[in-house]
Amino acid sequence: GKDDKAVPTIYVDKYYDDIKKGKSTIQHITKNVIEIYKKHNDSLDINIEDIYDYKKVVNRISFKLINAERNKERLKNISYIIKSNLALVFQIELIVDEESVGSALVNNDLLSHWNISIEQLYKDVQDRICNIEPPVLKNMCDIMSDILLGVESNISTDMELGADDSSSHSMYVLTNKRTVNGSAVILYPNIEKDIKRITGVSNFYVLPSSIHELILIPYSEEIDNNQLRNMIREVNANEVQQEDFLSDDLYYYNADSKEFGMVEE
Repeated sequence: GKDDKAVPTIYVDKYYDDIKKGKSTIQHITKNVIEIYKKHNDSLDINIEDIYDYKKVVNRISFKLINAERNKERLKNISYIIKSNLALVFQIELIVDEESVGSALVNNDLLSHWNISIEQLYKDVQDRICNIEPPVLKNMCDIMSDILLGVESNISTDMELGADDSSSHSMYVLTNKRTVNGSAVILYPNIEKDIKRITGVSNFYVLPSSIHELILIPYSEEIDNNQLRNMIREVNANEVQQEDFLSDDLYYYNADSKEFGMVEE
């Protein structure tokens, strides 16, 4: 309608090629992003100065998992922590509303300007991310029922418990409330308590559905690792968009030890 407002989404990852080649700086990128937003949106709620003031910007920082090998060139300039063969990267949310999300990855120059370590950044983000991006764990059967019945799931701000969750043969989808970059939920503090409380199980196979979600399958000796691995690769090849790809590998998660890693072939 005439009162509708178009809010732009800016994907700033392309700017990092310029940084890598020495053609640009974080200051220049920031100014460009701000200019684009101001051109299309008068209500931008961030100032350039805020990005350089860690105390002001820390409440805007979240993290996500990406494939380390596929992003090895980009990772040369980006601040990250390796988790198995995946990379946990940090991003500043420039604007979040009902229509769009714009973000910029935290690079080494910015981390140096803040004068903090990557470990401190990780701790600070963990302390707040559960409140900003609440975790969601749903039984796959419930999700399929909602789809078949045409019912929209009522995702609450708490971990959700589906009907039949005690079954050792259940499959669970782990993500966040927005279902954006939700695969990183596996690294949330105390997530193991929620997983054990809801499923009654401690050991899982983890299927990297995409950067947005993970599929948890309770461990069983009857399950063939190679079958799971083949399923992951087939889905990635035919269903997952390249920008959403996380991994072709199979992982495990132990909720007792909080251990997350790759299942060796």
